[in-house]
Amino acid sequence: MGRTKAAVATGAICLAGLTLYLSVPRSIASALEFSTTPVISTLRQGRMTSLAAQDRLIVAKTRAAKWIDSGEQRLDSAFAIMVRRFSRAKKLDGKLSDKQSFQPVERRVEAGLALSPVNASGWRWLALARMTHKDAAGAAMALRMSLYTGPHQPLLAVSRLRLLMNTWDQFSKDERETIYRQIRFAWKHSQDGVTALALESQSLWPYRLALAARPRDLRNFEHELKRAKAEAVRKSKGRK
Repeated sequence: MGRTKAAVATGAICLAGLTLYLSVPRSIASALEFSTTPVISTLRQGRMTSLAAQDRLIVAKTRAAKWIDSGEQRLDSAFAIMVRRFSRAKKLDGKLSDKQSFQPVERRVEAGLALSPVNASGWRWLALARMTHKDAAGAAMALRMSLYTGPHQPLLAVSRLRLLMNTWDQFSKDERETIYRQIRFAWKHSQDGVTALALESQSLWPYRLALAARPRDLRNFEHELKRAKAEAVRKSKGRK
């Protein structure tokens, strides 16, 4: 009986030690990333932060990766680098140098998705990375996975729809019904966002066909589109 109790106690101690051993790296990684949590949260919402904040985020993710290497960690790290490079490109009139190719970031996203495949944001980031070197077919494949793993995520509604419209020709007629559903979903969550996308688009018909299923939404869309066009003209005249 005494031996049984000793064996149980030893097993419990070993289990507790193993749990502590496994939790330490995650705790250290979390501590390293703690101060940058608001930064990545802001970026995920589609709002920009200062370049200095983005640099701190990348450094924190790099340090944390030495303690824990997970799919989520790789995806967040790749996302931070992508945002930083787009911010830099904006300062360079939209141009990225050859040394700043997105292909290494693309590989990092792919590695993260291999470990965490059920990540709709990660698949959208992969689509974005592929579009930087004009791989529309590859981007469309990633977007299909993004829709499959998370079709109704409000934070992705507009940003993913922009990529879907940019890869429109890669989708079959049957698949386009899925895009129409995404237009209606995005309109529900951000009318301003969808209106802005429509102004950028070469054709308004996908938006009109999608929203025609709800006549009131279509009327509101036409009204917002007319208002946005008038505002754009007014601002253009004001700059002259």
